[in-house]
Amino acid sequence: MRVLHIITSLDVGGAEGALYRLCMHSGPSNNTIISFGTERDKYYNLLKKNGFEVFAIGNSKISVFKIIHKLSKLIKKTQPT
Repeated sequence: MRVLHIITSLDVGGAEGALYRLCMHSGPSNNTIISFGTERDKYYNLLKKNGFEVFAIGNSKISVFKIIHKLSKLIKKTQPT
């Protein structure tokens, strides 16, 4: 089963830490993470170093329509179950 996680940020926080621990127990082949945060977020780098497919699409300079377009393209690309 391939799971897609969509989260607002991968910076320091409770939900982010819980997602990190969940992914670490499941393995990189089962999880893809899309964050509306940046590539500088703490858990973004930790997940990438452990072989997870992680995308950071959020940026305050990008319009909402571009973000939605990027998100829909990534969902189609990852093909979660």
